[in-house]
Amino acid sequence: MIAILAIYAGTRTWNSVVRATIPAIVAIVFVLCRRYLPARTATFSKDDAKMLPKLQWAVGASMLAVAAVFGVASYCLFVWANRALATLGQKADFIILPSPWMWLLFPIFGAICLPYEVTLRIWKRWGDSSRACEYENWENNKAQFNATRVLQFMILFLELPIGIGTVLALPLHTSLSDSEIRVGHFGTLRTTKHSYSDVKRILVTDGFRLRDGSFEKRPAIILYFSDGSRWSSAVNREDGSSIDQGVLQFIQEKTNLHAEYMAVLPRAVLLGTVPIDANQGSSSSH
Repeated sequence: MIAILAIYAGTRTWNSVVRATIPAIVAIVFVLCRRYLPARTATFSKDDAKMLPKLQWAVGASMLAVAAVFGVASYCLFVWANRALATLGQKADFIILPSPWMWLLFPIFGAICLPYEVTLRIWKRWGDSSRACEYENWENNKAQFNATRVLQFMILFLELPIGIGTVLALPLHTSLSDSEIRVGHFGTLRTTKHSYSDVKRILVTDGFRLRDGSFEKRPAIILYFSDGSRWSSAVNREDGSSIDQGVLQFIQEKTNLHAEYMAVLPRAVLLGTVPIDANQGSSSSH
């Protein structure tokens, strides 16, 4: 739990006031766990009391190994599956995939929640089961709450929903072929197809304005289609310092349109949640 809060505290969206509340949140979590998930009372012999703490090094090393294998394997699997779905049954000149950061959430939380449970299960199944149970009880008594049950709840109510959401995000992509644009969506294998003749406007921007008036750099290409829909390269895409000029040139050649340049857009427009009026702001040919 402490590790999870530390990860969130490191993100730029958390300010110093929020980070200052973390110790209080951790204290409250520990109090609630000790109140509602108390450790089972257990007594240990003098020999066990001396021996069990020494096992922490072996258990810790096993947990690190499990975390590393799970984290790397699950991340690579998600990256591969996303690319495989993007190229399934079609040939594309350009493929725009989501930011790789999208696939890190499940491996990170899994590396926090799973190693202890997996290590104990392996130990009980193929090792000394009674000694594993003794160690589990010793750890729970040291923490003064049922740490095993807490981690199981985290797996069920945190890691599992994250995993489901990540799997549903695997179809996200945009592919540009010689004849059409295909856009993959969250939670479905069906793609939306647009011919290049459907593109009525190409807009290029450097980023968007935040509510506090500050500027956030987020170069993007925005396409407006004849059916009223639009596509933005900033939505769930890799954050780059500049626009892929190859993609922009390819789209302009296929549509016979020149891109309009607008330095700054409202965030909602850039992310495609609201349209932009044709006369809003000043634009120039790109």
